[in-house]
Amino acid sequence: LEQRVAATSSLRGRRVEGLYFGGGTANLTPPDAFEALSQALEAAFDLRDAELTLEGVPVYFLTHDRALLRALARTTARHRRLSMGVQTFDPAWLKKMGRERFGDRENVRAVVGAAREADMTVSIDLLINLPERSLPACLDDLARACELEPEQICLYNLVLAADLDAAWSEDEALLAKLPSPERAFARWLAARAFLLENGYVQTTLTNFELATVVGTPRAFLYERASFTPHLFDALGFGPAGISTMTARGGGRCVKWQNHDTAEAYQAAIAAHGQAAALRFTYTTLDQKLLHLTRSFAQLSVPRAPYRERFGVDLEDDFPEALAVLSEARLLDDSDPEALRLTPDGMFYADAVAGLLASERARQLAAPRHGGRDPNDSRRGSMG
Repeated sequence: LEQRVAATSSLRGRRVEGLYFGGGTANLTPPDAFEALSQALEAAFDLRDAELTLEGVPVYFLTHDRALLRALARTTARHRRLSMGVQTFDPAWLKKMGRERFGDRENVRAVVGAAREADMTVSIDLLINLPERSLPACLDDLARACELEPEQICLYNLVLAADLDAAWSEDEALLAKLPSPERAFARWLAARAFLLENGYVQTTLTNFELATVVGTPRAFLYERASFTPHLFDALGFGPAGISTMTARGGGRCVKWQNHDTAEAYQAAIAAHGQAAALRFTYTTLDQKLLHLTRSFAQLSVPRAPYRERFGVDLEDDFPEALAVLSEARLLDDSDPEALRLTPDGMFYADAVAGLLASERARQLAAPRHGGRDPNDSRRGSMG
């Protein structure tokens, strides 16, 4: 890592404000390996003002006599946090999901306690709208989470994809019992209201933070930074890592994604010193769509930054789509300072982004000179 960064002088010593060790089982990393990686990052970047997050499943934060937490505490950073994929506290559902050994509620409680002792904050991920689960059962998960008072609760509506690698997701009888979109929406509204009534503030589409944390240095920075690509660059290391670089004041904006397997990633690094497998260069229109769709993840799009960056009002760029979204009550355009998602729009945010980007996506996917545009946005979630 040090050698790769050293080869790009513009990155050496660059200030990092958010550093995230993911995905879901990053805390399986042996403590000595994690410490070596942290030292390499400290040598390559300026982490003194960084928020540092380690993601994982509950029980692995407690293994090796909590050595991984001690290694995290020794890493240079302004603030450290843990992100746990809990999903549900229901033992039967944990078993269906193959997560029965990932940690129960007592394990989660122990991790929260250990984080408190180390002056770290905690985020808990929960799923709603699992098949067969009633609304009271969903709210019971939230109540159990609130009792632990984590600084963040991330609430995710279950979305099933064809390539989801989970045995239970292939059970057709179970999938037939998924709630209808109308029922799923109603349950999401109830879950959202429950968190708002129990001391949490919604800060993004999925993130609810304790009111005492919002606006303080202990608020979750990494996610907010990822939703403002016009202000922050993102650098992704490892297989399938995604990087996005935007030029300040206009100019070139590019995104790339690394090879998605460890073998291909290592081979590319050995052969070329870099592992980018897919690249996407944003036109001005693409940058506008990036600005809009990422900003909506923070529930609203302030009008002034858009005008300052692009020299035009966002409603002048997308008049028809925004009118349709407002008429459908997915957007509230009554505020002269910002376009805001309604609660309906929060639940159907993918549809909001899809409508805004639909025409551009069709252009990118259309055949060009006998083949697809190299910027085909459908490849590897690029664009």
